[in-house]
Amino acid sequence: MGLKWNKFLYYLFLIILFTGFSYAEVLVINPGFEEGSKGWKAYVNSFKIDDNISHSGSKSLCLSSDIEIKYKEMPYGASQTVEVGQRQSGAFTVGIWGKTKDLVFLREDRVGDKGSWARLRLFINFQDGSMVCNPKGQNNPIFNFTEEDTEWTYKERTFVYDKPVKSITFVFMMNNCTGAVWFDDLYFEVSGAYIEKGKDVDIVKFQESETGGIVENSYIKVVIDKLHGGRITSFIYKPFGKEFTCDIPNGGIMKDMIMEAGFGEYFDVYYNMEVISNTEEKVSVCLTGYTNKLPFIRINKTYTVFSDSSVLRVDYKITNLPESMASNIITFRNHNYLKVAGEKNRYFIPTSTGITETEENSVLDIWYKDLVRGWAGFIGQESKVGMVYEVDYQYIDYFYNWFGNEVTLEAFYKPIKIEAGESLNTTVLMKPFSGLEKISDSKDNVIICFEGLDKKFSKSDDINFSLKIVSTTSMSGSAELTYRVLPEGSSISIDKKKFDIKTGQVLDLPFSFRPVSEGTAVISAKIVGETGEIVTAVVPIIIGQKTVTFKYEPIEEKSKMVSEYSGLKPQYLSMEYKTPHIKWASPLEGGKIKVLAITNGYNGREIVELAQRLDMDFDVVLFGGGFTTAKYYLNFSDDDSNRWLSELLKREYDAILIGGIGWSSFSKVNQESIYKKVSEGIGLVYISPSGLDKEIQPLIPLEGSSGVKTSKWIKNKSHYITDGIPLDVLPSAFLYGYTATGEVLIGSENSPLLTIKENKGRVVAFSYVTGYGLQTPPSPWSGITPTPLNGGPLEENLTYPYWEYYHMLLARSIIWVAKRDGISISISREKSVVILSVESKKEEKVKLVWERRDNFYRIIGNGDIAIDIKEGKNNINIPLLETTSCSNLEFLHIWVISQEGLIKGFAGISLNNELPVEIKKIEGKFTSNQCPIILEGSVTFKKSTPAECMLNIELKDTYNRIVASNQESVPEGTQTFSFNLTFEDPLTKSYTLSVRPVYNGIEMQEEVLKDIFLQTGKRDSFDDYRMTLWILEAQFFHTPEYIRQYQFERLRPFDIMQVFNSGWETIVKSYTSEELYKFITRQGFELALNDLCPSHLGADVFDKLRKGYSETKDKKYLERPQCLHDPEYRKSAQERVNKLVTSILYFEPAYYCFGDEASLTQWGQPFDFCFSAYTLKEFRKWLEEKYIDINTLNKIYGSNYKSFDEVVPFTTEEAMVTKNYSSWLDHRRFMDLSNAEFYVWLKNDVKNIDPNGKISTSGTPTVHNPYSGYDWEMLMKKVYNGEILFPYGGLQREFQRSFATKETRILPHHGYSTTGKPVYYRVWNDAFYYRGAGFNYFCQSVVLNEDFTLSRQFSDLLDASKELREGIAKILMDSDNIYDGVAILYSQDSMRMASILGKNDMFVSNLTGWTLLLHEVGLKYKFVGENDIKGLLKSGFNTLILPYNLILDSQEIKDIKEFVTAGGILIADIDAGDYNRYGKENEIDVAGQLFGIKRGRGQVVPGEIVPLADWLTEDKFRVILQDSEIHTIGGQPQGKVETSNAIFINNIGKGKSVYLNFAMDRYPVVIKAPNVNSQYINFINQITKHLGIRKTTVKDILDNNGKNAQGIQTFVYCLGNGLYVGLSRRLDHLVENEGITINLDNKYNVYDVRNKNYIGFTDTIKTVLPAGDSSFFALLPYKIENIEGFVVEDKVNKGQDVKYKFNLKATDSTIGPHIVRIEVYNPSGKFIDCYSMNMKIENGVGQGYFRTAFNDQTGEWNIKIIDVSTGISKVIKFQLI
Repeated sequence: MGLKWNKFLYYLFLIILFTGFSYAEVLVINPGFEEGSKGWKAYVNSFKIDDNISHSGSKSLCLSSDIEIKYKEMPYGASQTVEVGQRQSGAFTVGIWGKTKDLVFLREDRVGDKGSWARLRLFINFQDGSMVCNPKGQNNPIFNFTEEDTEWTYKERTFVYDKPVKSITFVFMMNNCTGAVWFDDLYFEVSGAYIEKGKDVDIVKFQESETGGIVENSYIKVVIDKLHGGRITSFIYKPFGKEFTCDIPNGGIMKDMIMEAGFGEYFDVYYNMEVISNTEEKVSVCLTGYTNKLPFIRINKTYTVFSDSSVLRVDYKITNLPESMASNIITFRNHNYLKVAGEKNRYFIPTSTGITETEENSVLDIWYKDLVRGWAGFIGQESKVGMVYEVDYQYIDYFYNWFGNEVTLEAFYKPIKIEAGESLNTTVLMKPFSGLEKISDSKDNVIICFEGLDKKFSKSDDINFSLKIVSTTSMSGSAELTYRVLPEGSSISIDKKKFDIKTGQVLDLPFSFRPVSEGTAVISAKIVGETGEIVTAVVPIIIGQKTVTFKYEPIEEKSKMVSEYSGLKPQYLSMEYKTPHIKWASPLEGGKIKVLAITNGYNGREIVELAQRLDMDFDVVLFGGGFTTAKYYLNFSDDDSNRWLSELLKREYDAILIGGIGWSSFSKVNQESIYKKVSEGIGLVYISPSGLDKEIQPLIPLEGSSGVKTSKWIKNKSHYITDGIPLDVLPSAFLYGYTATGEVLIGSENSPLLTIKENKGRVVAFSYVTGYGLQTPPSPWSGITPTPLNGGPLEENLTYPYWEYYHMLLARSIIWVAKRDGISISISREKSVVILSVESKKEEKVKLVWERRDNFYRIIGNGDIAIDIKEGKNNINIPLLETTSCSNLEFLHIWVISQEGLIKGFAGISLNNELPVEIKKIEGKFTSNQCPIILEGSVTFKKSTPAECMLNIELKDTYNRIVASNQESVPEGTQTFSFNLTFEDPLTKSYTLSVRPVYNGIEMQEEVLKDIFLQTGKRDSFDDYRMTLWILEAQFFHTPEYIRQYQFERLRPFDIMQVFNSGWETIVKSYTSEELYKFITRQGFELALNDLCPSHLGADVFDKLRKGYSETKDKKYLERPQCLHDPEYRKSAQERVNKLVTSILYFEPAYYCFGDEASLTQWGQPFDFCFSAYTLKEFRKWLEEKYIDINTLNKIYGSNYKSFDEVVPFTTEEAMVTKNYSSWLDHRRFMDLSNAEFYVWLKNDVKNIDPNGKISTSGTPTVHNPYSGYDWEMLMKKVYNGEILFPYGGLQREFQRSFATKETRILPHHGYSTTGKPVYYRVWNDAFYYRGAGFNYFCQSVVLNEDFTLSRQFSDLLDASKELREGIAKILMDSDNIYDGVAILYSQDSMRMASILGKNDMFVSNLTGWTLLLHEVGLKYKFVGENDIKGLLKSGFNTLILPYNLILDSQEIKDIKEFVTAGGILIADIDAGDYNRYGKENEIDVAGQLFGIKRGRGQVVPGEIVPLADWLTEDKFRVILQDSEIHTIGGQPQGKVETSNAIFINNIGKGKSVYLNFAMDRYPVVIKAPNVNSQYINFINQITKHLGIRKTTVKDILDNNGKNAQGIQTFVYCLGNGLYVGLSRRLDHLVENEGITINLDNKYNVYDVRNKNYIGFTDTIKTVLPAGDSSFFALLPYKIENIEGFVVEDKVNKGQDVKYKFNLKATDSTIGPHIVRIEVYNPSGKFIDCYSMNMKIENGVGQGYFRTAFNDQTGEWNIKIIDVSTGISKVIKFQLI
């Protein structure tokens, strides 16, 4: 009786809810099936109503296998469509009761219509005409029923969309099953207003909404979504009710794309919306958007609808802002899901061959590139409703159809060049119509169709046809028709008819004529309106015999703004970043050489290096894929390179340079184009040619290759290219074993290094190895200059930039192949005279410019000589060497310069000199790493020293500071001289020793010793913000040494270089190379090592095991390949660790990282690892220690094992089937423990070798399940506290920050392709979460562009983190987190239990819901473990939350009870403590003891909470109660849903417990719905206020309406007596009003730290916080007035200490700790990073010092002291003398 009454009330509620609106049919008809099948219709097959089984009432819907079906292997069920009619977006909720019996899935292995399922499915139809089925990943397992007998179970889900719903179709369905499923009591609730049905709008109007707006008139209704790129999500042609688009993720119309920003960059960008006209005649809405990838480009699009027209007009204005200060080329594209929904469409495109017709799905896609008009159209084949999409022909490139998952009609525009401050203005017209079979032409408001002309005619026929005209507005006009026989016939009139036409009307005008001659004829229809000609449409016909092929011609020309290429991913290299270089041939006589350079992206910088030296105008094509380019990171392939190459090959060049790219890498078309150019005379320089086909091979002077050999650079023949180049100073080259087929200039016939061939075009081929050299070409990475093989070291003592002569040789080669070799130069030396031989083709006056450089490339002499050269050969003697030389190796460079100052030729020679004093060897090492640092060194001379010999000895650090300097007198006759250097306060670990002899007062050639490593015994303290960078060893070694050097100079902002082994499980030799470690340390970076012990399973291995187990159930597939207990694996892991740690130990690395993306399975996917014999053996030992007696285990497990040696745990499947979970739970616990202890073991192994070393792990999986091996409480406490973590995101962030000690450093991953606002949001949000530790950047290749300018990704990151690096991060790091006394119990056991019950998603969603909700209301909390409960109150936590805490053991229950009794507050939600640790029903009455309730195990009850207590207000807060029969045994009900209790509060001792009979699992979805979100916020605020849970520091944050501001996370920190507040607003939060008011618990002196602004002594802060932004405030008990400071001595000698002191002055109170930034500037105003720092001071008093270097600049230095909290600063000065 009660159930029937409840059912009556339920339906009454629905009637009351919905009949107040115009859509009375919104009521679900017969939702409880009490009226039989009324309102329901059969879905495919049939269904039945069961009169005997029901949830309430007497009837239910039944689907069973005994139902007679008409269509075999098709589903059967019942459906009903409910009209919803939302005016604006809002949440809606669907719930259903279900019951199953003997349900078996017959085709569980199949999916889709062929699979097995029993479910309720939703088809959601939106107001815009789009439809989705179980969308956005919400495939709603709550509506699926599984193979088990279940009693009545309630399942519910709330949906939130950003657009209004028109109707929902409910479909109960069953397919390929036996057994039965019953459904009853469908629940349906909708929020959002309802629209009136069926009314036309006589005037145009606009209605704004949260997501955008709706504009409509009598003809069309358009929905605009400003949140997702200003797209149109619905376009309805109202006379026929037809929808033209669909709002799926890739759906909608007018989705903007600029190809240079990347696909989809604008799709989800917020567009600002402004109504610029809103009258009865016209509505115009302007949307403006931009993306950070193109910061100077603004897109304005204005949608306009007129009252008397069916057209939607879209006016684009794409502006290149004046701030860009440069022109921009943009390639615009409109991505449109465009068709008549629900019908098959035919598309019509005007091309030169006529109107091309394409039927939907007849092809996958089609490009229409031969356009003659600027429109495309389509018609629904059933309704004959269609649309013409018209664009500006002058800009369009082509249209495109895609018939895949969605149907698109896309407009691709040509690249447009927009000057700074100018705009591209273009218009799109969308013109819906009806009544036409096809489209012949369209322009402006007219659409035309010829009918009756599709057949062949004879001369004697009367040709009868009709002209159909549709107008998008009412008009009067005329149609004048003529015809002409081609090719020479004159135009003959057919007829002229006047007409009047209404908007949308189809006018059918009949015409007839008899032709006067045979042949191909063309009929023209000229349509004239009130203001003149609109369009002239033409159609060809055949009369008798065809005479010509008619070709449609364009009637407009392309705009002059159209750029020269389109549809490409262009590549450019900037010359912005300059490096040291010699301008060998720049400026070049004859002007720039036009060069097409083709190389690998990793070595793109080499082209810039060459262009600095050779006067060339170059285009570049870079191969190598998405890892080699920052601009197109992971969105670039060699196909893109080939497309760009194809475009560039249309241009004219003097020469082509190919840097190691294999011939087979080029597309066939490009191969043919290059071959054609070279064979016709274009020059080619090809380095390491490979993969040559039979066509190109004859042009190339090298063929074949076998292995790699080493060769000196020996000139074989005199030639323009090789004469005058000092080949003898180049290091030996690795070269491929080619056979020469041309003239060998360098090397020999057997080992050719440089070979040429001259036909019509000239070709130069080099054979040296470039890139990461392998045994045969092509190298996977390549370049244009040689690279040592496999990362090996170069020859030692190369103190000069030898690469200058690589580029000198390349410059000569390019000049020669470009046929620009005007004069030839060779150079030789005879004693003290240099003989220059110049061969000229004419007589002229020139100037010889020369320079001399020593072996360190310092200029030691230069000058110029004016001479006359004659035609032919000229020998010129230059007496440059009369003075005593100071270097045993010198370089003389000579240029021949024309009278105009242009370079005609260039040459160089090395000069070897014998010096009176020469050093043979230097040795040095540090013998003390305590101050003073002592370096003991020795110098060995080539011969005994003469009298009066001195040594100038200097020691430089990696900042190039001279830290120690001595001048030593060397006794005559000394062969080896020993010395000591001392210094203090080392700033770096790597040093360079320089020793320079002085003889008779003249400095001789110095020698240097690099890489003297100082072992300080210290490691990076991570006491401030750190930026670490992934270095892939392969990427490192593929670059030439000098390029590597320049690259690392650009990486200076980073602190630590983390080397990652690309060999994964195999240790790549170069990964442990000393060359690698030395180089990184030499640059001044800390060194770190990743991939110490990778335990990440590859997808192929894991998938094979999973498939094997799925098919066989053989547990051998459950044996983990890298078994953590396998002695052999552990041995190999230990050996690997030992080898790697030992290899790098000397360099004192900052940390060792175990590996990346590791888990027990693969990415933590569910799988029952590990059942190996080794694991089972250890598992049994663990069980024996735990249970002691086998009988105890048998009692718990329900087993009868005779000994522990027999125990085998259940798999997931076995545990689920038997519902016996004990052994499965133990096994998962053991595997989590095994994972943790494995890393503890590895950690100890590392510490045994390197006691000071820190360890870390990287890329931690984001899943929270029992299979990953990640028990975060255990891992943090056992392994990572006090160490370093590099995690990914997700729920784990909450666990990590909660269990981390203050000393732990957590640096999340950044980099990849992320730019713009997401970078700024994440940088600050991560800093607040992890107390400013910094970030780990992936990876090296996206820090810099190929030309070594900063990438957009990294420049954004630098900008976003700047304030953090300048002191704010140190405030966070040195502070303590302040919590509001709220703790959440971390229960890995409860998660495991939820998982085995099939409710892991529920567990994670609920836990996530709690964390989000607490953040949303501003309650600061942390997770605690079960062992932390006992000390909670002493730790300042008075509230404990148990989210879906299924398992509580007796000790936990005892501790929790004591906590509450002593005054704590306990809050729990559903099923708290239902199970004990063994997965059995808890023998302790948790509900009674803790909450004063008795669970009844009743039914689920959805509904709104009705208050039963004064503190709770009615707020339509809807929940799903989990137990309708729960009742009190002492706890006090506080609220109910219908007749069932929802909330209980129980008094226990001094404290209280709260039980919520509902979960927070819906909150992660509804948080995005502001109205529903506010209900959750209000509920938590009310209950916490009632319980006395108070927020510290920040009481609340209100929006401008006085409501709780949404989307803000609040963080509070304490540093001494100062407080700091960080606010971060969710990036995805829709902010209408960005203004907020922050109410504080007391008055403070408040500073806006980021804006360096004093707000005042106040308890209120008013500010603006947009989505994605962050704020940081200091709350101090005093006001800082100023800073006083001074240097101890205002004049300081070089090499001495600069000491300074300062103190902060405050109004009152004791000044607490502050972070002060010290910035030091030299006399030139340059910021000196190594002397600057962020410093923590106590009591407002600080002091510091730095030791100057002997080569620091003299003059006035500035020290700027900045108090980071307040922004107050002081500058003090000193003189360095």
